[in-house]
Amino acid sequence: MNLLYCGDSNIKDGLFLSIKSILKVEKEALNIYVLSMDYLNYKKIDSDFIDYLDTLVKEVNKKSFVKLIDMTSIYQEHECKANKDTLFTPYCMLRLYSDLVDLPSKILYLDTDVLVYRSFKDFYNINNTNYELVGVLDYYGSHVYKKNPFKKDYLNSGVLLFNLDLLKKEDILKKARKMCATKKMLLPDQSALNILCKHKLIVDRKYNEQKAMQSDTVLRHFTTTFKFFPRIKTQKVKPWQINRMHDVLNCHEFDWLLDEYKEWLQMNNKIIPIFFTIDDAFAPFASVAIKSLLDNASQNYFYHIHIVNNGLSEENITKILELETSYSKIMFNNMDERLKAITDKKGTRLREDYFSLAIFFRIFIPDCFKEYDKALYIDADTIILDDISKLYNTDLEGNYIGGCVDTSCFGIKDITNYFTNGVGVDYREYINSGVILFDMKTLRDKGFADKFLYLFNKYNFGNVDPDQSYINAMLKGKIKYLDGKWDTMPTEGGKRCDNPGIVHFNLFKKPWHYDNVLYEEEFWSYAKKTAYYEKIKEIKENYTDEDKQKDNKSLEAMLKRCREIVKDEVTFKTVFDSGKEDRL
Repeated sequence: MNLLYCGDSNIKDGLFLSIKSILKVEKEALNIYVLSMDYLNYKKIDSDFIDYLDTLVKEVNKKSFVKLIDMTSIYQEHECKANKDTLFTPYCMLRLYSDLVDLPSKILYLDTDVLVYRSFKDFYNINNTNYELVGVLDYYGSHVYKKNPFKKDYLNSGVLLFNLDLLKKEDILKKARKMCATKKMLLPDQSALNILCKHKLIVDRKYNEQKAMQSDTVLRHFTTTFKFFPRIKTQKVKPWQINRMHDVLNCHEFDWLLDEYKEWLQMNNKIIPIFFTIDDAFAPFASVAIKSLLDNASQNYFYHIHIVNNGLSEENITKILELETSYSKIMFNNMDERLKAITDKKGTRLREDYFSLAIFFRIFIPDCFKEYDKALYIDADTIILDDISKLYNTDLEGNYIGGCVDTSCFGIKDITNYFTNGVGVDYREYINSGVILFDMKTLRDKGFADKFLYLFNKYNFGNVDPDQSYINAMLKGKIKYLDGKWDTMPTEGGKRCDNPGIVHFNLFKKPWHYDNVLYEEEFWSYAKKTAYYEKIKEIKENYTDEDKQKDNKSLEAMLKRCREIVKDEVTFKTVFDSGKEDRL
């Protein structure tokens, strides 16, 4: 069987999954062609990856192969100029160039978000001698795009059986390229093929299942769909988005494949897990942090970005997912059930009436994500300006966590006194919990979450920085002090750091609220690259003098509380220094 895929380096995950799903059900020889190119910011699929896929298919049938065809010069000569900024990237149009390279006449094109559930031999073996295309009606487009109002014939282009001899004879692909070069279209290549092809064979939807899995589904296409209640919106879930496959689609038919995918990631990419905790209000700023992180991260690693939350809107999930790259996966983890299971199991319930559970999420990350032995936590009010793998690869030298000294409070006597005499950690050694490198395994083994729950419920310590104070007090003597560049906190009247790794807009002076904040230029440069840019500008424009006065009052209240806490009889310092409790 002859198969065709098109794409750049970003399709590696989809290509791996699609081909692996085929190998599960088809044992005969597969001739797989992959069209790719270097174009603008897109990079051609590397030959090493193609060689790896070639090895995989040969393990099933020695006659199979995977072949990469470089389309760079061909595309440049026949560029689809009018649609080069298409939503679906120029790579979707590479199939329109199939007549210009050496390919077999009968070839099955597949999008990389198509997974095979059953053998498709009967589909491939259809006699297509008299048809340019064989395919399935587009679920939505067949209702909207009609040449004949009484006939549905608009095909979805994610699964198409090509008759290249007939397409060449009728110059259809050449005409399609010309159309895409001169006429702006929403779905350029798909529309051009549907308009120009006069002889199309429409087959059963089971060969391109665009909605939910059915009992007879053969090819499942994870294309963009629409939700109409409570309002109209698009929904995009791809096979490599493991959590959304389960949580949004409730799709478990390919769990065997997703397990192999995770093993492949671990074997072929050094995974770096990174955690953010946010709610809907903080989603815009988290997107800026993630965008900056991925723009500066080494692509020699694969990043598992976990968005820890207790409920996010579908709109925010969709916008944040747009930031995914070929070297990252963004996953959303609702902590309600995870946290309930942990606290119930440990026999102590976290007092939900004291602080929002979200404040303590990072303390439970090691216990909730046992698949990782090491991980990074980063606050969402940050921008990452250096390669995050450098921080992750820091040797903790036997310590339980790594963190940076909280320099933002230097010179504020009430706060530094609270650190030293309330929490019992010298303010020059007190770390900010906005950037933490966790030894996850050691924290689990030492019972970090257990210890926190015990102390929290027994003492209810007064504090102004809930989890940060517990982390510093419990782990004193077991903290690796990191280079301060990894938690650079702008202060009013402060100076710029020459080479900040992470800029942390701690406390109140944030560039989406105030002018003249250090590193605001860098923040806005990344904000422009997200789907939230206009929203963030609006937030700043609507931040009133009254809001700024509230910030000042909040700071005054915090300083007052610091002065009160150090006078309490029961503090972190008195309990630990007296020997009533041991540190972790």
